[in-house]
Amino acid sequence: MKYTHQQTVDVFLEMVKVDSPSFSEKNMVDYLVDKINSYGWDAQIERLPVLVKRFDEETKIRLANDKDVCDTEQLVVIIPATVETKDPIYFCAHIDTVSPGKGVKPVIKGDMIYSDGTTVLGGDDKSGVAGLVVAVDEVIKKKIPHGKIVLIFTALEEKGHMGAHQIDINKYGVRYGYVFDTSGNVGKIMRRGQHGQSIEVTITVDDIPNHTYSATVPNALGHACDLIAKIDKKLFNANDMTFTQVLSLKTENQPGYMVPYKAVFKILTRSFIKKDQQKRAAKIVKLLDNFKAKNAKLEYKISPKQTIGYDHADTDDGRLMMSKAESVIKEMGLAPEYITMGLGGHDASSFMMRGVPSIVLSCGMQEIHTTKEYIDIQDLHDCTELVIRLIEKA
Repeated sequence: MKYTHQQTVDVFLEMVKVDSPSFSEKNMVDYLVDKINSYGWDAQIERLPVLVKRFDEETKIRLANDKDVCDTEQLVVIIPATVETKDPIYFCAHIDTVSPGKGVKPVIKGDMIYSDGTTVLGGDDKSGVAGLVVAVDEVIKKKIPHGKIVLIFTALEEKGHMGAHQIDINKYGVRYGYVFDTSGNVGKIMRRGQHGQSIEVTITVDDIPNHTYSATVPNALGHACDLIAKIDKKLFNANDMTFTQVLSLKTENQPGYMVPYKAVFKILTRSFIKKDQQKRAAKIVKLLDNFKAKNAKLEYKISPKQTIGYDHADTDDGRLMMSKAESVIKEMGLAPEYITMGLGGHDASSFMMRGVPSIVLSCGMQEIHTTKEYIDIQDLHDCTELVIRLIEKA
């Protein structure tokens, strides 16, 4: 059976025309507040600031060369329960887009919606946003019994979930939640997320002689190359995506000197299996701790200190959420598909770190982060239907 929610298509086409690249989310907050007010919901609307001063030091360094960095906004909407015995749940989708994301002109070709090829479409993640807004509007208008519903529209997801990090998810009293933000046709369920840590290593060398004599003594780049050569770098396990890889290597020279006095390199370790990721990281740390060289100093920084990977099959809450999602998807006549290999992060990881069970579901976006991005119109209908049924089943 094909479900039809034409309102979702209309709202989606409006949304993608609203410029909201990361750090410019206020436009979408304004749009959503106006839309919700026009629907006449009995809801509490919270415009939440996202403040640069609250970024951690790692984020500030990572975004140091981003000219768009500034304070921005995100939105939380709280709809009170009509049936107190139903679970209080949240739904989340992010309102920022990647670049080029300004001046989006959606084009309908058959059953698909594309951009005109000069920008991304913005289905990542406005397909999820549209599905959530219209689904809740239908639940309210049709008087479908429901528990407390919290809609979270985050900023800066594309910059590393910085908006979600600044939301006090626990104050909303939700039991669990659904994040609509992964690609593919509706029906995909993300079962697990990766454990990952990066190790940034800085080597500085004192007393390097000037001019040609500098080539006769060890320098920072040489030390860095020696260490990198000793690190086992490869895909160790394709099934669990256990790997170690070098991400970057940068050097600095004093004016007039031939060789660098400073070298900075970054190593990444990842795996869906926490003990495997931790084992790889520990081997690298042991190598770094044993580094000794005359007139050279080595420092390193590991981030994040706590990994944010998960496997929903390992927890009662995870199995409950997967079961609810799977049963609803089957009721809709769709085929549930578990995603176990996704390497990207999501707002769900941030909320799970604060103790709120969260699961990521697909909302139809395809070829994301490219000017070839598109979405099947049926997925917009199906996303809305899926949200309605998850609310009913809470």
